[in-house]
Amino acid sequence: MKYYFLLFIGFVCLGCSAQSDCEKFKNGKFKLDDLKLGFESIIERNDSIQVERNLTMNTVSKFKITWKNSCEYSLDIISGNDELVNAFKGKTLNVKIISTHANEYTFEAWIDGIDHVATQTVKRIE
Repeated sequence: MKYYFLLFIGFVCLGCSAQSDCEKFKNGKFKLDDLKLGFESIIERNDSIQVERNLTMNTVSKFKITWKNSCEYSLDIISGNDELVNAFKGKTLNVKIISTHANEYTFEAWIDGIDHVATQTVKRIE
């Protein structure tokens, strides 16, 4: 019984560590390369606004960030090209950071009501 309790405490501590590591990605400049979809984006984020520059399509999009906790946030589109604005209008993109490393994190993203979860990795560049 003592062993299981110590194992449980160990998992809880690991979870706490991952949560605190997410904090370092709330602000900064990041790069997202999506080899499957063939695009490259630069993301600039502060606590409440995220600007994404799609270098492949030469577009800029702006999102409002709402942090749910240190590792989860949602994005609501503020502005961007007409096609993107129309696609995201009235929809929220949910993001959950699932692992962190020195200068990068891996996340899952989904839109409520759509049965698809994307997993990608973002690297800090500044």
